[in-house]
Amino acid sequence: METRDNFELGVKPSNSFVQKLHFLGVTGIFMTAVTLTGFIAYGQGMANANHNQQQLACNKLNSGGMKAEDIASLGLVPGVKDILTELQKVQIQLAKEKLKYTDVHPVIVKLKSEEAALKSLLRERFKGICQVFNA
Repeated sequence: METRDNFELGVKPSNSFVQKLHFLGVTGIFMTAVTLTGFIAYGQGMANANHNQQQLACNKLNSGGMKAEDIASLGLVPGVKDILTELQKVQIQLAKEKLKYTDVHPVIVKLKSEEAALKSLLRERFKGICQVFNA
């Protein structure tokens, strides 16, 4: 035999049942709002912490306390990872070639020039980023 719930049979749900549903709905909405607020606050806290770390890195760079490549290796500042990776490749190649050639050999001179250009680009990138923080 087929069973039907009270609603299909035209029986009104009890007041306490409706109140419980209402309470559960309101509680669910409240808990969702609290959870979302917590996630947003956590995200903002992380963003603020990251911003503070980036600003500290800029201060250390400007004071001469750290080199741009050292700060870049910490991963605190966006937009410098590719430059740092390329700089590291050039430095590795330079170290290998120095085992074979003297400092005046064209291969060494070229690699040192590439290294200097990448370091300069890294410093310029930091300079631009740090200006944004100090604005």
